[in-house]
Amino acid sequence: MPGAEQQPPSSNPILSGYLSFVDNTPLVTRYVITLASVTYLLSWLVDPSYALTNIPFFTIFKWELYRIVTSPILCNSFLNLIFAYFSFVESGKRLEISIGSAAFGSMLFLLGTATNISYIFLSLLFFILTKNEKYMFGSCGSIWLLILSIIASECSKAPQGSKRRLFVVDVPTLYYPLAILALFTILGGFNLSYILSVAIGYAYGYDKLVKFQVGPSRITKWESTGGCLINFSKRTGWIYGKDAQGIGAWGSTGQQQQQQQQQQSSGWNPTAFVRGRPANPNSEATPQAGAGTVATPPEGGWTPFSQGKGQTLGSATSRSTFIASRTTTTTTSPNPEEARAARLEALERRRNTNSKNNNPGDAEDNA
Repeated sequence: MPGAEQQPPSSNPILSGYLSFVDNTPLVTRYVITLASVTYLLSWLVDPSYALTNIPFFTIFKWELYRIVTSPILCNSFLNLIFAYFSFVESGKRLEISIGSAAFGSMLFLLGTATNISYIFLSLLFFILTKNEKYMFGSCGSIWLLILSIIASECSKAPQGSKRRLFVVDVPTLYYPLAILALFTILGGFNLSYILSVAIGYAYGYDKLVKFQVGPSRITKWESTGGCLINFSKRTGWIYGKDAQGIGAWGSTGQQQQQQQQQQSSGWNPTAFVRGRPANPNSEATPQAGAGTVATPPEGGWTPFSQGKGQTLGSATSRSTFIASRTTTTTTSPNPEEARAARLEALERRRNTNSKNNNPGDAEDNA
């Protein structure tokens, strides 16, 4: 109605969730999972696997070399997308924060390309040996090619004796990718591309692909003015190689650091109660001189509780009694034999008193 007060539109939860995802996820990790989501949405209309999957016949004889790059971002199942999100995003965040966006992107490109080239080589070899064309029309494409390679490269550098849990079973970390591969084989059948991706991940973890990795000097050149990555480096979530946190990214993620900063700015800090000072250093509520805090006593020490009866709390007598009792080096205790004799004497007097009250005639005769 005209003149009625209009309420502001409520926020879109989907848009808010996506903006939060953009703010908390580095650029390369965000792009990979976003492209996988787009390919899944396209699967509702058409099957993108025919155009994006690495099929050796089309890749070699039709010169569709782009399939080597596009096959690792393919996802045509909602269940695969959900598991890929939870498996890739967290580890991708930490890896990208630890080595930088350019190095992480080149690592994914190397892992995916090496897996696809290995698949093409083996398919062509099997075709030459068997003359069976089915090896040339096999498909290699899934986001799990990247996830399995990353998991294998991480687990290859795990300490001896460490274990990771796979559902309800503790598996040695070094063999954790093989356990996942065995599970995939049981559920979905034999898949040569998954085996190759795990093998490429182990090779990367054991530094067998060092000659194909991009060096820090080249990454710095790419990120500098006039470099090929200058446009990407200006976008939200890009992490420069010089700003990479290294091993520190595995101790605290960027989101955890942001939460810690928010806690400190709001005046709360787990160590505030230990240190005995306000959590927020800019707080105006500073303790007065000599007042003390929870962990810091005031000048002269805390006032002890009074000892004994009839003394005022905090009086000089009570303080002196308490200090004297605390500073005395020797303590006195009654002799057990004397205490026992005193109790027996008190009982005897009580017995005599009761007998006199019960026999008043005897008391008059004695008088």
